Amino acid sequence: MAKNDLILLDSILDELKISCQDTHDIGYVFEKFCCSEILKNKDLSAEEVQSGFIDGRDDGGIDYFYTFVNGHLLMDLESFISPKADVSMEIYVITSKHHDTFSQQTLNTQISTINEIFDLSRDDNELIGCYNENLLMQRNIFFTAYRRFASKLTNLTFKFLYVSRGDTALLGKNVVSRGEQIVSTIKEFFSNCNATYEFIGAAELLSLYRKKREFKLLLPYKEAISASNQKYILLCKITDYFYFLSDQSGELRRYLFDSNVRDYIGLNKVNKDILDTLTSISDIDFWWLNNGITILSSSAIDLGKQIEIDNVQIVNGLQTSETIFNYFSENKERLNDDRMVMIKIITEDKPQIRDKIIQATNNQSNVSEYSLHATDKIQQDIEDILLKNGMYYERRKDYYLNQGIDEKEIFNPLSIAAGYVAIVEKNIRSSYKLKQKFMRNEDNYNKIFKSYEITIWVKIAKILLNADKVITKNFLEKKINSRSEKFLKHLLSLVTVGYYFKDLNYTPNQLLNLSIEDINAFEYDTVINTIFKFPDIQKINNKENRRSKIFIDSLIIFCTKTLGIKYIPNILLTKDDKDRYEFKKGNCSNKELLEKVRPMLPKQPWPKGIHKDIAKKLEMPNWKVYNAIDKLIDKGEFYEQIDGLLYDKHGNRINIE
Repeated sequence: MAKNDLILLDSILDELKISCQDTHDIGYVFEKFCCSEILKNKDLSAEEVQSGFIDGRDDGGIDYFYTFVNGHLLMDLESFISPKADVSMEIYVITSKHHDTFSQQTLNTQISTINEIFDLSRDDNELIGCYNENLLMQRNIFFTAYRRFASKLTNLTFKFLYVSRGDTALLGKNVVSRGEQIVSTIKEFFSNCNATYEFIGAAELLSLYRKKREFKLLLPYKEAISASNQKYILLCKITDYFYFLSDQSGELRRYLFDSNVRDYIGLNKVNKDILDTLTSISDIDFWWLNNGITILSSSAIDLGKQIEIDNVQIVNGLQTSETIFNYFSENKERLNDDRMVMIKIITEDKPQIRDKIIQATNNQSNVSEYSLHATDKIQQDIEDILLKNGMYYERRKDYYLNQGIDEKEIFNPLSIAAGYVAIVEKNIRSSYKLKQKFMRNEDNYNKIFKSYEITIWVKIAKILLNADKVITKNFLEKKINSRSEKFLKHLLSLVTVGYYFKDLNYTPNQLLNLSIEDINAFEYDTVINTIFKFPDIQKINNKENRRSKIFIDSLIIFCTKTLGIKYIPNILLTKDDKDRYEFKKGNCSNKELLEKVRPMLPKQPWPKGIHKDIAKKLEMPNWKVYNAIDKLIDKGEFYEQIDGLLYDKHGNRINIE
């Protein structure tokens, strides 16, 4: 490693710390930098990166832990759209140390941890007390997914990475052998998996850092069906489109899909049909059987049989694009395929018109209504009014982050909705538990986003922003873990507003009448110091306490009494153990629906399309019955069934006479 590599890396870290006004130590900044660079091609949001954060007490020598299914991060098993076949799983386990060497002791700790957390025979209860809740949660996500997809797994890959500021050319034999030992251990647990252990030093980190996202790309084409005013309908070779989607490392450029409202849902019926078309060898061209791709751009110039496209955003055709990419990634021998795919390129800078194009192209197929909220007028209005007040609102992932805006200055629909629940509804428990899936329920969505005039979002955002700065300044000193930041931010916001009005029973109209100057004058420091005086404050580090009615109520009551804030007990909405915004996928958990579907299922194996037959008899949508059957399978009442074959929960084939 050149001496200058270390100097340059340290200067980058110093700049990051200053530009982000980060009060964390340089080790934390280094960890975050390493993780972001390693997973750059995964195109994760700041929230998604944070979800895999493990570092802290009892972390077992692991800083980040992620499970990807078909290239998509698995954060929430309930809302994840499960692929029906051909599942690929990738597990990333990342450790980073702000040292200028690679330590054997770090790997010794990892070996012990990996021997325990990847052992399927060990129950979580055996490990509680040995490892922190973040690590156990990520372990649970991985194991639950592994069991669920065992019968469908075509690829299982483990990637262990140890990052430091050291020189990988000087790795000691003992250090390398420990990495090899970890790989061997994993292969003993999962016999058909792929596993690697990679050491990344200063030189490799700089190389990752220098790889920038390319939004200006060349797309070769064979024929132009229509071309006028930088708007084109083209026929392109499928293989040229595959290369267009691939970065220098041969990975999918996921950032090209930022504006697309859908996630890739794996090998469902539609994608299986696309794959069947790709694999078949016939005289039927691909574009005859496929609707094609829609690309939005800020500029598209014809250079003669190739188009130079600036600010590429693929807004329709995600399923087709990922299926094409996955197919040719696994079948390099077919890269001489001459079939065509149809691609529309539309040059348009006006946000309103772009939104209409996105919504129209995605409404042409079966997309859930909640997925299209990014183009709602209320979402555009919130973005506009926050921007006028110097704040940023991402209706779509990473729009402002890609412009270099500090992630702590950026709000998204989930973060600002959670702030509404905490500050307006005064419900800390629901605000902490709120997940993106609440938007699937139109009543919940309207209750939050369409309740009051638009200026309330400016007040909520400013209160949260100020509270976040105070939390960041205090939580390390008070030994509060990072998972508690969101909870503390909502609690601090609620109590501080109550302290300003000397009454926790303040009204939304009182909030609306606040000026930015009023909010900036709030006594956040006084309130945070009171919160930290709560006798059981360290219990906040435990997730169950952050969700506990008793703990939250006692904490709020302590603050109101200490600060002399008037309150009426019945406004503490944590009194109801049921979370009003909890969404149950497709009513699958509704006992009445399950009771109706269960007796209508014949003996397995079921005939193809059984859910449609039952849905017709019950006079309800096919997807509701399909999800209900999935729920019954998850409960262990029926076997998993694929192409007429039955499998148990461990993926073992079941033979029924």
